[in-house]
Amino acid sequence: MARAPFVQWARPSPNSTLEKITSDFVKRAPISRKVMNNDYEIEYILENKKFNKSLFLPIMKVIALFLFSIIGIGISYFFFYDIISNNKIQENKMLWIFMFFVIILFVISLSIIFNLKNEWDSSINFKEIITRKSKEENYRIIDDNANLVFKMSNIKKEKKKNMLVIYTQISLWTYGDIITILCDENRVLVNSKASNNQIFSYGIQRKNISKIEKLFS
Repeated sequence: MARAPFVQWARPSPNSTLEKITSDFVKRAPISRKVMNNDYEIEYILENKKFNKSLFLPIMKVIALFLFSIIGIGISYFFFYDIISNNKIQENKMLWIFMFFVIILFVISLSIIFNLKNEWDSSINFKEIITRKSKEENYRIIDDNANLVFKMSNIKKEKKKNMLVIYTQISLWTYGDIITILCDENRVLVNSKASNNQIFSYGIQRKNISKIEKLFS
């Protein structure tokens, strides 16, 4: 009886097995935002006119600002109602000092109420400015005039992606702003937000965007 031919099976090496497992895991693993391709982020912004990020923190920020403003207005109302109805100013001259701080609290609270939408937009949305110019022309106009329009502490340029990120200096109203500008055909997308050290920006972000609009008006 003829013997069956002997076949020797190749045993996979530990290294090749590990490489296969690793490559399969990488294919299935979700893409982290930290390593996400920057081109994808730019395409998302150009298409949707907003950042590709979770809405949780912007929502919490708006809710916190709204609650602060309501509490501030409530404290101001009851303070003034009490001293006026009971004529306490004549009894206690020190109330003028408290009145000064309550007035400041009231003004800040009103400012927050009127600028809540701007704070939301600065966290998420980009403003679209119609220019009727090419990408390169839009980029050149902003690049040539940025230092004249803003007091910059730094500017990052990505000419291949037609993008500029402007960092403004610390001022009386802000700890510095971050202005992201994407240049596209016939339009420019602009987002301006306060640095991470500041929760509220007193409408400064709207003024920053207005300065960019004036470059194309």
